[in-house]
Amino acid sequence: MSHLPHIVAFSLAGAVPERELAYAAEGYKDTTRVAGSDPNLWADIFLTNTDEIIKASRSFERYFKDIIKALSEKRYSKTVNMLRQLSRSAINSAMAKANSGLIIAIDGPAGSGKSTVSKLIAKIWASCI
Repeated sequence: MSHLPHIVAFSLAGAVPERELAYAAEGYKDTTRVAGSDPNLWADIFLTNTDEIIKASRSFERYFKDIIKALSEKRYSKTVNMLRQLSRSAINSAMAKANSGLIIAIDGPAGSGKSTVSKLIAKIWASCI
């Protein structure tokens, strides 16, 4: 499951025509940031973990299709309920991780303050749990 967000990022980056990038907001930029990673590295990672990635992709595809179906049928209540349920799943997953320890990874060049930011986030996070 951990590599699926990278596949989604690469896919989303390819799905948006270049002429529409001027209208892309922060959500698009945040979601596709990892698509700027080294393709050779990610091809190796993807091909080494093919079975797990395919399994995770099928699960993702099921939820994605359910959301698209509710949207295409213009079913507001169903859409809200699905998003609420999926959001709760994400929150519960984050809380489970928080209870098992905190792992912080921040990309950036050496000397950019990553460790300072990580320590600050860890301190704030620890005060929340």
